[in-house]
Amino acid sequence: MRTDDLIRAISADAARRSPPLRAAWWAAAAVSFAVAAVAFFILLGPRADIALAAETPRFLFKFLVTGLLAASAFALLRLLARPGAPVSRAAPLLALAPLLLADVNKRLGDGTLARIDLTDVFFDKRVQ
Repeated sequence: MRTDDLIRAISADAARRSPPLRAAWWAAAAVSFAVAAVAFFILLGPRADIALAAETPRFLFKFLVTGLLAASAFALLRLLARPGAPVSRAAPLLALAPLLLADVNKRLGDGTLARIDLTDVFFDKRVQ
């Protein structure tokens, strides 16, 4: 057996298949979401008035801001994991949640948010 053949045979035996990076990222996101949910319910527990609170704009807004921040951070983290990736593309996404908070804070100050009913956006209240 020639040396080149031996090296090819050894390297073929030693090759390990790793899971695709995309699958690893989504698995990590799912596990982190599950761990966060379990920690939340263990430490804080569900609200007693969750049905009543779900009808308020503040309750729904918390999910919107948290989801927006998590999604933008996840996108930026995936980009940062690749050496030489253009971060300038995803970095502005992190500004979306603070900008949304600043806009709502301004609207709460001048009273225009009180006239917006977010439950109409998320729940269809039409009688059929």
